[in-house]
Amino acid sequence: ASCSSVGKYAAGNNCVSACTGDRPYLENGTTCVAACSSGKRDGNNCVSSCPTAKPYLDSGVCVVACGTTNKYLNGTTCVTSCPTDKPYLNAGVCVASCSGTNKYLNGTNCVASCTGTNKYYNGTKCSSSCPKYYSGTTCVTSCPTDRPYLDGTQCKTASEMAEKNCTNQMKAGGFTSGYTVSGATITYSGNMTIASNLSIASCDLKVIGQLKVNSGVTLTVNNVTAEISTGISAAIYNSGTIKATTVKGTGSGEVSGITINKGTIEATGDVSGFANGTYGAGIALMGGAITAQNIIAKSETKVAIQNQEGTITANGNIIATGGSTGFNQNVGGKTTAQNITASGTAFGIYLSDGVMTVKYNITTTGGDYSIIIFNGASLTATNIYYCGSASGSATGNKINSCS
Repeated sequence: ASCSSVGKYAAGNNCVSACTGDRPYLENGTTCVAACSSGKRDGNNCVSSCPTAKPYLDSGVCVVACGTTNKYLNGTTCVTSCPTDKPYLNAGVCVASCSGTNKYLNGTNCVASCTGTNKYYNGTKCSSSCPKYYSGTTCVTSCPTDRPYLDGTQCKTASEMAEKNCTNQMKAGGFTSGYTVSGATITYSGNMTIASNLSIASCDLKVIGQLKVNSGVTLTVNNVTAEISTGISAAIYNSGTIKATTVKGTGSGEVSGITINKGTIEATGDVSGFANGTYGAGIALMGGAITAQNIIAKSETKVAIQNQEGTITANGNIIATGGSTGFNQNVGGKTTAQNITASGTAFGIYLSDGVMTVKYNITTTGGDYSIIIFNGASLTATNIYYCGSASGSATGNKINSCS
């Protein structure tokens, strides 16, 4: 009779109630064996295939998941390393190539994105560098339309190229800190003194503080602005030369917008000066010169434009809106413009010396006098529109615009 007929298992020539010792595994539900013929077992039971609940084979044992030694999965078998026909790991599974969410190859690992040392995308591979050029983190053979400029091996946008150029130009001018660069805009925090020539012709300069240009020094810039509220005489204080497209100075508190002390401003666009506080001129010249397309100045309480011994040339218009006086010229000042509009609570134009030549129209209003001319000062315009009292001699058609 067989062992199974008496409810026992065969172990060699003996019938036993449990498989133990050197025959610990049960084969076919009847025989205790030293090793399963299938090479697979679920617990102590030999099986031809692993059950659904324990689908993977780790060292001949059916398991729910691979362990720490044989931690990778090749098909349904746990292995310590992947075979040569499936050399890559995708979420712990050996594969022939990367696909799905983890489509990029970083070393032997399939990943969703390239990071760290191997941050560049070279096709579907992550690399530490690119064979030719790179755009962002993508390897390319030529620069794409959104990054068309080549800087060494890096494709850049126009903004990125401008940022590099502006940074290099600032460093070449001796400025290595105190500012940030974004695209073609340099923002300087604090008072900035130009003590030697600085050429940032393709860059915009924004100074959060006073911009001071020393005598004998040239600042060449695209657009320049300065804004300050306390403690300094003017937002822009120029004793040298500023060459720019546009220039704008804004002061508040007791600060003027722009002061020129025997310096020059040469602008192809507009020059603007604003004194928004309790004191200060919009634009004040103590000698020197301004040349611009249009000149716009405003002072909340004082003089919009003060021209003392200076030369002002506007290829377009001058607009001077003063708290007390719109335009005050004395001590040999000279002004030339296409049109001038000036207003103030006391005087529109106060001309005590020098020459003012306007090709077309002067429009002026003032609480005391819209226009006053004396001490041999000269004013010439095609038409002079005035609202308020007028005093002195001028050449042009005088039209009382308030009548």
